[in-house]
Amino acid sequence: MQRNLYRGVPFAQTRHGMAVTAMSLVFALIMVTPAASQATSAQTPISQEQSVPGQAPLEKLMVAWRNRDFALVRTMAQPLADQQDPDAQYMLGHALALGLGGPRDIERAKRLYVKAAGRGQANAQFALGELAFQGLEVKKDLTRAAEWFALAAQKNHALAQFRLGLMYQQGFGVNQDIDRAIELYELSADQGERAGQYHLGLLHLTGNGKPQSYKMAAEQFELAARQGDGDSQYNLALILEGGLAGKSDPGK
Repeated sequence: MQRNLYRGVPFAQTRHGMAVTAMSLVFALIMVTPAASQATSAQTPISQEQSVPGQAPLEKLMVAWRNRDFALVRTMAQPLADQQDPDAQYMLGHALALGLGGPRDIERAKRLYVKAAGRGQANAQFALGELAFQGLEVKKDLTRAAEWFALAAQKNHALAQFRLGLMYQQGFGVNQDIDRAIELYELSADQGERAGQYHLGLLHLTGNGKPQSYKMAAEQFELAARQGDGDSQYNLALILEGGLAGKSDPGK
């Protein structure tokens, strides 16, 4: 993690990988409703949701998914995936990719992701983008990653918007464009994605593409800090402890 000094005190700076381990972010969508576009918390449900008589097969599959009964997800998703249902293809691919509810089979998972992504499934598009971005189980290809992220971002997938924004900020696989990066970070942050909020805070902190403002930085860091982002909590504490929110120049 890079640090930017304010009077000898280091601020936490840009994390290109957002503290992501090799397989975690790709498969961070365990509790996401597949038809939805953004990731949500993967905390254990307080109670198990029950399917009801007369529910359609896909609705029953969604219940098993939300309950994290991945053995049942595999069983129920397979016939729907064979019928080319993109949500079922994504859910089955996810279970196979992580080895949830049965053996891990990343090659089969990738094939299912591709099928689902081709039918516009945003989580599958994001997963393929992340595989290419990280070089996980496939050759690292930042240009291809940006293409997948762009498809998912168009469907308001908050993590994809963040990832694509990061690529534009750093010039990874795309031409560097801080204005486009900011636009994508803002779209992501507006959906509550803490990575987008954290990076908007950094831009305000450093004055990179945004007016330098500790106050605006603190507002974004606080939003991410409330979601448990450690670096945002750290930066926010420095700003508040130093009484910097009313200052505009980090060199003064």
